[in-house]
Amino acid sequence: MKKILTNEKLTKFIYYGLMSILILLIIINTKLDNMDEIWNFSHAKGIASGLVPYKDISIIVTPISMYINSLLLRINSSLLTFRVLYFIYYVILIYLLDKLCDLLKIKVLVKYVLIFWITMLLVKQCYLDYNFMQLILIILLIYLTLRNEDYKNKKLNVIIPLLSSIAILNKQSTGLVVAAVHIVLMLFNKFYLKKDVSYRFIIKQILLIILPVILFILYLVLLGAFLDFYDLAIAGLKTFSNNYHDSQLLFSLIAFYLIMFIILTMYKKDYNLWVIFLYGLASLSVVIPIVDIVHATLAIMIPLLFLGFLGSNIIRDFNGNYIYLLIPILIFLIISKIVSYAKANKFDNGIYKNIPVTTKLETKINVLSKYISDNKNVYIMNYTSTIYDLNCGKYHKYFDLFMNGNFGVKGTDKIYKMIDDEEQVFLISQTNDNWQTPHNIIDYVKEKYRICGSVSNFEMYCKK
Repeated sequence: MKKILTNEKLTKFIYYGLMSILILLIIINTKLDNMDEIWNFSHAKGIASGLVPYKDISIIVTPISMYINSLLLRINSSLLTFRVLYFIYYVILIYLLDKLCDLLKIKVLVKYVLIFWITMLLVKQCYLDYNFMQLILIILLIYLTLRNEDYKNKKLNVIIPLLSSIAILNKQSTGLVVAAVHIVLMLFNKFYLKKDVSYRFIIKQILLIILPVILFILYLVLLGAFLDFYDLAIAGLKTFSNNYHDSQLLFSLIAFYLIMFIILTMYKKDYNLWVIFLYGLASLSVVIPIVDIVHATLAIMIPLLFLGFLGSNIIRDFNGNYIYLLIPILIFLIISKIVSYAKANKFDNGIYKNIPVTTKLETKINVLSKYISDNKNVYIMNYTSTIYDLNCGKYHKYFDLFMNGNFGVKGTDKIYKMIDDEEQVFLISQTNDNWQTPHNIIDYVKEKYRICGSVSNFEMYCKK
């Protein structure tokens, strides 16, 4: 028995295995109500169905994560499949965190606790979207950059700039910061650490970053989607004026990173800390322009690694088998989640089949879906519209994300023209809005149209 318990590989297998099962159960137990999950599922499902990003779907970020996620949805396009894909990403994340902690020589017990808290924080607050994918890319880049400190690995000298480019193609704003970090680290090595990094090498790395971006632009041109991309994801970003900020969260994040920087000044030539800190700044950029609990959770993951690395050098080296004390807790949580899922009210058909949902929302989705399916030219003017349209297999470019900042520069004019020229029914919620609701468009419909009925908690507006 003692021999078994001191086997580190077995400990790792059992611990990460139970963690993975718990994560999967948390994911599939999550009730259907988060629109971030629905929007990203809708984008990936749309691409899997043959729709073209920007041209047919309103997307304000670069779309590579949606293309990747669409691959599995071509086989089965249910939300449950999308959630299983999310779980697969967590398995990859746990593997990367384990490898990175080993590379940083973080003590075993600290590593296990650190990975547990990182994954649990993420799975409770976040969903599968481009920001989550960006975090995985950043952690992978930290790991590969630390393995290639002297730039002697020819394969990594190609892989790292290409991954930086993929980060741009995943979310352009954060991706540009990620790419900038790679360039800054090369200059840091050349001028501060006095390493042999030539200008020719730096230029080649920049070209490797730029090349996939150019190919992506050419791809959009061939699809006839470049102008839509420019309108929504570049020019349209300035229309994202209703930025949301939780001042306490913003202050906490700034304080967190200031502490990291102060610590960094004490370890001026510790390359590991510099790499983690600079890529941490890249992860911090996910909170722009929205500072809420979800984006803040993503932003603190790299600082947790930073503090874990430092803390591991202070804490005494406990045997990793102490983690067995947590196994009964993990088993208890797993059993409770299994029971919870068994008792939950779940959809019994359609793309939401086997997804837990409140009876109230299930009824609302069924009622609205039937109305949308039975009538043509029905548009829901609410940020929740996708959850109903998607259940009917319908896509409405500017109405699936009916929020300020998602119409581009020209989109609002196109919506006004559609309201004036076409015959349709608009459903306007009597209760729930959010901070991005385009009240100017809703008021315009109320001025031009008349109330002609109601369905669920939505008023129906028909042309006068």
